[in-house]
Amino acid sequence: MSIDQGHVIDVPERPLPEPSSDEKEHMANFVIETVSNVVHTRRLHLTPTIQDYDRLHRDRVTRTQFRAALASLGFGINCLFCLISDVILALKDSDANAVMEKYADEHGDVLYKRFIADVEGSTFA
Repeated sequence: MSIDQGHVIDVPERPLPEPSSDEKEHMANFVIETVSNVVHTRRLHLTPTIQDYDRLHRDRVTRTQFRAALASLGFGINCLFCLISDVILALKDSDANAVMEKYADEHGDVLYKRFIADVEGSTFA
């Protein structure tokens, strides 16, 4: 909405353009390096936390489970309470989606062992 001479004019919101595949790859790599830095600095253990959500031991979790696992480690995704909770790192939804797409299998689940291997093997750490 905008105001013109005291009158309210409805202006439709324009959706943001979809990021290109190169932009998504860049966002995913940025998140991996940032998470890697936090994991190594804080000595966090990704594997057991994310594996807790993989009850069938398929080496994959749903996107919801992946988000929950990251949140339990202190990585808030699009969180409203980042400043007052125990969030170590706040991630934008678009960044989280780029990571989940990078490690998605053919069903859209997240192949978390590949994610962990990249985080632990990041050159940033």
